[in-house]
Formats: sequence, structure tokens, C-alpha cells
Amino acid sequence: MAAGPGVVKRWAAALLLAVLSAWVTPAVRADVVSLRSDLWCPYNCDPDSDQPGYVVEIARAVFGTAGHRVDYRLLPWPRALEGVRRGLFSGAIGATVTDGRDLIFGREPVGMQANALALPTARLTAGPGFRYTGPESLRELRVGVAMGYTYDNGALDAYLREEEEAGSGRVVSARGEDVIAANLRRLMAGQVDAVLDSAAVLSQAITDMGFQGDVTVVEIGEAVPVYIAFSPVDPRASQYVGLLDAGIARLRSSGSLAAILTRYGVRDWAVRSAKSEDLPRVADRQRDH
Repeated sequence: MAAGPGVVKRWAAALLLAVLSAWVTPAVRADVVSLRSDLWCPYNCDPDSDQPGYVVEIARAVFGTAGHRVDYRLLPWPRALEGVRRGLFSGAIGATVTDGRDLIFGREPVGMQANALALPTARLTAGPGFRYTGPESLRELRVGVAMGYTYDNGALDAYLREEEEAGSGRVVSARGEDVIAANLRRLMAGQVDAVLDSAAVLSQAITDMGFQGDVTVVEIGEAVPVYIAFSPVDPRASQYVGLLDAGIARLRSSGSLAAILTRYGVRDWAVRSAKSEDLPRVADRQRDH
């Protein structure tokens, strides 16, 4: 039986209302923000721990407020960076601008890091000890490094690359998801004389592995900003860095950032000054490598 004119009109009005509602109401899409890195605690730690790293907690707080979910997992650093560059993952935790100017950086760092050497305490307290005066002073040491890391994009990286290519044995590279622990075990076994990495990461690993007193951390460089670097081929990257920049500022002003950092014994990096040339340019601009 055919519908009467009143039914048809009501149906048409309902359809028009639905179309107009869909047009004026913006779609809210919940993204999965995939973040990858090797183990670099306290920045990012064991994903299954109740303390997955303060950067992970910041990311979850910021992106969760925007309705997104953070998927954080461990990967060897070279694979993490390559995956972000190819758009397989949203971002890499713990990147500095030396890791690639093709990556997308926000204006707000998620911390600071300074290069450091972990050396046996006995070496520093007995005999002539060791004093870092530049990359050339490393020639008396076998140094454990992480494969795929960049340390200063300058003289230090040039020295490490030269020694690796020469096969001199002065540079020993570790690979995997937990290169810091691997290198520290080599140090304790006498297979290397020093381990090069972030001062904060080395200190955390030494504590976690019970090497306090046996190993001393000596900073050898100025602190530089650390970021979550986003994919240059992900069209949502600009949105993500905008959320992160605004979210970190909001967490800081509310006191929530301090609460997160306290769980890891970390100070707010905003109290430390960074050189302007270390800070990346606008977030949504791709960088030349």
C-alpha cells in the first residue's frame, strides 16, 4: 500500500535533518598514536611496567585528553626511526634534531639530555684516571656505543664513524631494544672501557642493574632538547605536534607535569636553558636531512 503524503513529508524532513546534522557536526576520529623507541629509561621504559617512562605518561595524558590512544612499544632505534620515516609509526620517542631534519618536531621538548661516559669507578680513582678533552681523548678507550645513534652530529660522531670504518676496535656497537644494558654488561666484563650515552639513561640503568659504586657517569657535553619526532609522511603529524605542544604547556601549568616527573626523579627541563640553535623550526615544516 502506498504511503500517504503526510508520511512521505515526515520521512523527507527526517532525512534532511539527518543530513544537516552530519554536515554541521564535525566528525571526531579516535586515532591510535603509535610511538616507538628502544629502551631509554627514564624517558621511555618497559611498556608493561606501571612506570613506562615519563615521556610515555605525558603522551598518554595529552593524546588521551584528545580522544586518541597511545600504542607504545620497543624497537631497536634504527628500526624505530626508519618506521617513522616510512609512516609505519606515528613518532619516535627520544629523538634530537641530530637524528634527522626530515622528521617533524614540535616546539615543546619532552626533556633534555647530555652525552656522558660511564666508566669503572676504579679507573677514575686510581692512577692518572681519565679526563675528556674532546673526541681525540677517546683513543685510549674502547667505547661501547649504540648502533644507529647520533651523538652530536659533529666531531664526536665523525670520530666514532672513522674508528668503526677503520675496524680499530676502539668503537664497539650494540644493537637491539636494550643496548644500554648490553653495553654496561660489556663494561663490567672488561670488554669495553667506557659506555657512551645519555647521562640520565646511564644513571638510571646503573641503578636498575645494581652497579652503583662500581660505575661512574661523567658528562662530556652540553644538554640538548629531546623530542617525540613525528613522521614526515603522516598527514596527521602537524595535528599531533600541535596537541603535544599545547598539552605539555597545559600539564605544566596545572601541576600534572610535575607530578609525573616526580615519579621518575626528573626535574622539569623548562628550568634549564637551551641554545636557540638547538631548537627546531615550525612544527609542520619538513626538514632537510
